[in-house]
Amino acid sequence: MNRFYRLGILATLHSIPGPPRPANRIHAGQSAMFRLKSYRNRQTMKSYQEYQKSTASLRQELDKIRREHAERVLQELRECIIEFGFRPEQLMPPPCTARRRAKYYNPASGATWTGRGRPPDWIRDKDFSLYLLPANADGATVSGAVAPEPLGR
Repeated sequence: MNRFYRLGILATLHSIPGPPRPANRIHAGQSAMFRLKSYRNRQTMKSYQEYQKSTASLRQELDKIRREHAERVLQELRECIIEFGFRPEQLMPPPCTARRRAKYYNPASGATWTGRGRPPDWIRDKDFSLYLLPANADGATVSGAVAPEPLGR
């Protein structure tokens, strides 16, 4: 750099007057990079807020259009149900409310276990066949049945 000063190149460049710098925005020690970053942050914040406003208005418009279409679709469905004679149980299957039947029974506490998931403490590390519930002729378990006595005791 000193070499350029000796040649007079930098000295002449510094002496050329440029456009005046705005004094109200630039503080002593504030770099151009900092000014650029703060400008970008302001611009980013503005665009973010603008995007938020536009997405809110778009969502409202979308909801309005969706409600309009939903009314038309519902009317069409009603007409088709009447025209083709569908019954409600054909359109919507009944909810599955059947619970799993108990497969294992603890005679000490009366607790049962279906055999699914993690085994409870009373059956863990033991022979599961000792706690099996007897089955009815149709395959259903008797909920109040007492498990047979363990054979090995």
